[in-house]
Amino acid sequence: TAVPALAGIFRLGGGGKDGKSVKPTVSLGIRAMRSVYRPVLAFAMRFPKTVLSASLAAFLVSLHAATGFGSSFLPPFREDSFNVMVSLPPGASLAETERVSEACVPAMASIPGVLSVTRRTGRAERDQHAEPVSSSEFVVRVDLSGDTEAVRDQIRERIGKIPGCALIVGYPIAHRISAILSGTEAELAVNVFGENVDVLRDTVAKMKRALESHPGVSDVRANREITVRTFRIDYDMPALVEAGITPREVGEQVAAAFNGAEVGEVRDGLRKRSVTVRLAGDEDLHDLKTVKSLVISGRAGKRVRLDDVAHVVTEEAPNLMLREGGRRKALISCNPAPGASVGNLVEELRAQLTPIAAEAGCTVSFGGSYQARESAGRRLGMLGAGLVAAIFFILVFALGSGRAAALAMLNVPLGLVGSVAAVALAEPVLSVSSLVGFVTVIGFVFRNGILLINCSRDRMD
Repeated sequence: TAVPALAGIFRLGGGGKDGKSVKPTVSLGIRAMRSVYRPVLAFAMRFPKTVLSASLAAFLVSLHAATGFGSSFLPPFREDSFNVMVSLPPGASLAETERVSEACVPAMASIPGVLSVTRRTGRAERDQHAEPVSSSEFVVRVDLSGDTEAVRDQIRERIGKIPGCALIVGYPIAHRISAILSGTEAELAVNVFGENVDVLRDTVAKMKRALESHPGVSDVRANREITVRTFRIDYDMPALVEAGITPREVGEQVAAAFNGAEVGEVRDGLRKRSVTVRLAGDEDLHDLKTVKSLVISGRAGKRVRLDDVAHVVTEEAPNLMLREGGRRKALISCNPAPGASVGNLVEELRAQLTPIAAEAGCTVSFGGSYQARESAGRRLGMLGAGLVAAIFFILVFALGSGRAAALAMLNVPLGLVGSVAAVALAEPVLSVSSLVGFVTVIGFVFRNGILLINCSRDRMD
């Protein structure tokens, strides 16, 4: 490792030219550190209670300061580009999305500090992060020597003026991580659970307005659903029994007739296309009469019309409905405003949104990076406590004394004092990265304590 090499350079003189060892010499740097350390050590040995009291006070102050830090899953990324997600209302045509996207490109390219703008509209159905044609993704490269936050504000201001557009601005890596954690590109996901679709929709609309008025929230986007015409089929069980058909068989035949059934595959070199069979005609022109007149085949060869074994009615229903844990769910995604702490923001939003949800008989929970940070923090806390206990018992066995093991661990609180001070000076936000840094500092403290105890024992012997 680098420690022995640095010790050889700064503490002891090297060997002679002929390879023979020479008398060790103390470097100038070590002499300077000794000149500072000896008076401090003498003061500590002379007034041990004062030093211990001051150390304990510093530890308690650092704990109090740490409780006021913000929290986030990962530290802020400083990338040279922004990911801008622009979504039109569901059902928007590709031509309309192209028209809006073409207007967005020059609007962002003319912002001072923007180097280039590229875009992609929609994603393939089998893509890991499939997107409809009503969604466009822009990659905006910026000059890091300028004010990137001002560029982000300009993007929000200019694209936000386009009617009907929902906007999310972030960094590419952060977007990918958020998509994996919560299924949305935003950093924070608000999950609203309810039973009635209409009540759930009204509750989400109220929450969206509350979030948009909060100064610590930006890029608010709720479920962008629309109502579409659907056909509801209520089966007549006695009629199905008489025809010798089960509800499952009827459902499979109806789905195959109108949605199509894949019957084969055509290959052309590396390309392959599925062959699907469905009823002739435009699927958008299927009316109630066409659905009712669909002929269903039974097991014994008996053929009946759908309206002979079921009651078919037309109704309006949402085009999208999420479910989780057997309950209907609506999703609101948003980003913290620049400088806002995710942990503190979630606590404020919980106090603001919970009464709105409770009034409508719904429940609300928070996901995304906040949930990931809480889970990772609990896991690191449990593992860290277990490792400290295991290390203590190992030290007792290795040093042969519980007192020596406790002495080696005595500097852990003081090491945390320095860690908290470093976080406060850099950016007062506790993330998973800073927690990993705390664990690393504890490891260094243990190592230094063991070295000091062994050195003290060698000198006493």
